[in-house]
Amino acid sequence: MSNLKEKLLGVWKAVKHEFTRLDRTCNNCGREIFGGDTVAEKYFCKDCAENLPFNNGFVCSHCGRRTVAPTELCDDCTGFESSFARARSPFYYAPPVDKLIRDTKFENRRYLAEVLGSFAADTFEKNFSDADMITFVPMSAKERKAKGYNHAELICRSISKLTGARQEETIVKVAETDRQARLGRNDRLKNLKSVFKVRNKALIEGKTVVLTDDVLTTGATAEACSAALIKGGAKRVYVLTIASVTDPKVARALGQETGGIKNSLKKRARKLSKNAERKPSDKKRK
Repeated sequence: MSNLKEKLLGVWKAVKHEFTRLDRTCNNCGREIFGGDTVAEKYFCKDCAENLPFNNGFVCSHCGRRTVAPTELCDDCTGFESSFARARSPFYYAPPVDKLIRDTKFENRRYLAEVLGSFAADTFEKNFSDADMITFVPMSAKERKAKGYNHAELICRSISKLTGARQEETIVKVAETDRQARLGRNDRLKNLKSVFKVRNKALIEGKTVVLTDDVLTTGATAEACSAALIKGGAKRVYVLTIASVTDPKVARALGQETGGIKNSLKKRARKLSKNAERKPSDKKRK
């Protein structure tokens, strides 16, 4: 009887997995997809996959933000002593990734952490192969209870699952903070002072730790968490986020204001308009 129950449970899990696969429809526009050779083609339709804002141009050697030319330190990093060794992200913050991140974070679309984490896993393997463990930016107990989940932890779990990196909960958030969306880096750093503490110093002593989060904006959260890890005994800290926010001047120089997907849609609309103009009228057909 128990064997039959186990078999039925196995069948149910297989059916459930088949009907909840993330590679059936595009995770951006919802159109049906048929998979492909790349991670992008697995989770997005051809048009959306081609217009993902990959962070694969020139980047700052330290923070990983997009730059117009190779540079050791971008304007954001110059003159700022950082606790993390370097940061990287598979995307720069632009459509459609910006909306996917917001949906993961605020709209309870937790499954998107697996989609986004797939791209971060590739970045992890290319840049942080010497890491001993992977961790995440924590929430306070109050924040976690109100939201029901920590999106950074879900992203971390996805990366750990795909890369085999050991996931650990290394730091805790011991105090509540005001919302930081409209604060600059200095104000954010003040807001986060003494907010993060190491759970178990023996766990990270002499270790290289990768800290994961959704977006590197000013870098204040990454800095505060990294400082706590270094103070707690970590040898080195890397930062891995899904996206990083480009300096406005650099973004303008690179033409990032509208985002790749919007440019693609404009081109498609122009093409359709030209085709319509070339099409013979009904009168001429008659």
